[in-house]
Amino acid sequence: MNDTSPEIQKKLTQKYMSLSGFERLQIGSSMFESAKKIAEYSLPKDLPELEKKIQLFLRFYGHEFSEAEKKKIIARLKLKECNK
Repeated sequence: MNDTSPEIQKKLTQKYMSLSGFERLQIGSSMFESAKKIAEYSLPKDLPELEKKIQLFLRFYGHEFSEAEKKKIIARLKLKECNK
C-alpha cells in the first residue's frame, strides 16, 4: 500500500538523500527495531526464545526463500541453539 502523493514522496526522497549515509543507516536501523518490537509483541508471551527467532525469521524473511531453504535455515537456527 502506498498512500503518499508523488509530490510528498519526492520531498521525502530529497530529505533522505540530503542526510549522510550514517544518518540514513540510523533511521533504517531504528525503523527495523520498531518493526521487530511490534512483531515480537504479537507473539505469545511464553514462547521459547528459539521459537521467537524462528517466527520472526518467517515473518520478516519467509517470503524470500523456498520451503526447502526455510527448512535449512530453521535447522541451522536450532543447531546453533543446541551448541550454546
